[in-house]
Amino acid sequence: GDVEVEAKISKMYKPKGLSIYGNNILVSQSNDVISNYQLDGKFISRIGKPGKRKLEFNNPRGLTFDHNGDLYICDSYNNRVQILSKKFVFKDLFGRNSL
Repeated sequence: GDVEVEAKISKMYKPKGLSIYGNNILVSQSNDVISNYQLDGKFISRIGKPGKRKLEFNNPRGLTFDHNGDLYICDSYNNRVQILSKKFVFKDLFGRNSL
């Protein structure tokens, strides 16, 4: 059922980096997604999927927030940085494999 699907989605897989902003912990993972957790570790949502388009990642490694709450994600094997709003909506990207 839905509980089983959420458990598979929320399970961490070789975390590579994390950043904390407000009440959120964002974790980049080796399965090419970013996972969003509450400070108590409760899973909230998954951001992105594997690939080369916007909101798609290939080995995301570093995460940081700026003073406005925008999220910067080092999308390592796509050779770029993606920028998301504090509500995790795509804003921009820069780097070699830009759209």
